Amino acid sequence: MSDIAYYQVLKDAKTTLTPGGEPWIRKWTAPDDINLEERAVLTFMADPNREADLTLEIKVNGSVVRSPSFIGGVQRGMWEVLGDSDLEKGKNEFCFAVTEGTGTLAISDVVLWYKRTIA
Repeated sequence: MSDIAYYQVLKDAKTTLTPGGEPWIRKWTAPDDINLEERAVLTFMADPNREADLTLEIKVNGSVVRSPSFIGGVQRGMWEVLGDSDLEKGKNEFCFAVTEGTGTLAISDVVLWYKRTIA
């Protein structure tokens, strides 16, 4: 058996988040052959407005995996190597929320990179 790299586009279009506003939530069912012994990578684009001074909280299955802060309006690509227990076989939930601060943050191009084991 061998592993192959695989990805899942969780979001393509922009969603704008505000402090205390509605979070962006995406449910995803992992395939049965996902290799949870290999760590996955969550990538996304973050575009704060010029007035932004805020904190984004990213949760996977209810656990915070990253809480970056943003100041000013510079778009950037970001990634987070997930812990080996963050994903589960079957159902998973990703949540992006601005928890504090001022301004807005647009997120887009959320992609999960992971490995699958093939026979």
